[in-house]
Amino acid sequence: MQIIEVAFQLFWSAAFELMKPSYSLIIITVGTRLAWYDTLGKTYTTVDYQHFIELVATEIETSLALFKYSIKTAFSYVTENHIINKEVLLLIDIISKL
Repeated sequence: MQIIEVAFQLFWSAAFELMKPSYSLIIITVGTRLAWYDTLGKTYTTVDYQHFIELVATEIETSLALFKYSIKTAFSYVTENHIINKEVLLLIDIISKL
């Protein structure tokens, strides 16, 4: 039971760090969940952050691609249906910087 509690605490500590302002949100998919837990465990036991950093960087890239695709899809819908407002213009600005 204690191993589960330690893993849970480590998970939430890492999640909290990633959710601080200016950090990208990431989506840990079912396909990478096992690698995520394995990396968290190795990082906790060896205090070597290299694998964790690499996994997070990969997941950020994957998540940003998903967010970008979602925004572009929504933008296509908005432009096809002539729905333009300040929020849409802000999204256009954000997309242009990606």
